[in-house]
Amino acid sequence: MICNKNGGIIDDCVTLRKNETDFLIIPNASNTDLVLNWFNQILVSDKYQTSIDTLKWTNIQIENITATTAMIAIQGPESENKLSNILQTDLSKIKYFGSIKIKFQNQELIICRTGYTGEDGFEVITPVDFATSLWDLLKKSGVHPCGLGSRDILRLEAGLLLHGNDMNSDTNPFEVGLGKFLDLSRLNYVACDSLKNIKLNELTKILVGFEMEDKGIPRHGYKIKHKNEIIGEVTSGGVSPTLDKIIGIGYISKEFSSLETKIVIEIRNKNLSAKITKIPFYTRRKNV
Repeated sequence: MICNKNGGIIDDCVTLRKNETDFLIIPNASNTDLVLNWFNQILVSDKYQTSIDTLKWTNIQIENITATTAMIAIQGPESENKLSNILQTDLSKIKYFGSIKIKFQNQELIICRTGYTGEDGFEVITPVDFATSLWDLLKKSGVHPCGLGSRDILRLEAGLLLHGNDMNSDTNPFEVGLGKFLDLSRLNYVACDSLKNIKLNELTKILVGFEMEDKGIPRHGYKIKHKNEIIGEVTSGGVSPTLDKIIGIGYISKEFSSLETKIVIEIRNKNLSAKITKIPFYTRRKNV
């Protein structure tokens, strides 16, 4: 997570450490400029220069390779076998969130065991000029294209959050259930003091999952109620084909967040019944 000085989430990124001093940071595409601008602000900030000097990292350079690279995600239980055959490379030893670099058809590819679906899968970073050729090869090999709608419901089933919908620069890691990924023992990093103070204070709102009991699709911004009192707001929702249920997530007052608590979602001026459930809604069997 990349946080601002108040602890708000600027973006949630995947970071690959290529070697001791070279990192590849993969932000959400729509947040690329925000992340780059924030990094450049921090580099010239006297407040954080001490921590950079302590690590003996000098001459830090940031290169934006967005325009020269492309990413194709291959997801699903057959992704390992299918992609290994296509790339003629054994991908079975790549751990979750691990990566390797390979040469394929005279192109340098980075293969990451990552994804945004809750299923096993890989994301292939390729030179932009080779992206169409790789896409065509995947299709010819029986890999089916998938649209954003499919990916969005998969990530919702898996409890994966969407920046801009479920979190933003006004929400902090503790509210969205990501506080466990913070190391508050370290000093001098951005938002360190703010995050420590947030943890010391009682949260007033948290992100929860819910399941509709009445028929209706909860959408971003819809009100969540408890006995006619507005207690929160939906951030994401939809029909789960896997579970054959209508599910959603949203922020509510912490006092109403216990599992099985009955709530109401206001959908098109109708109050429809729902109940609080655990997140994720669906968890695949992991063997990696």
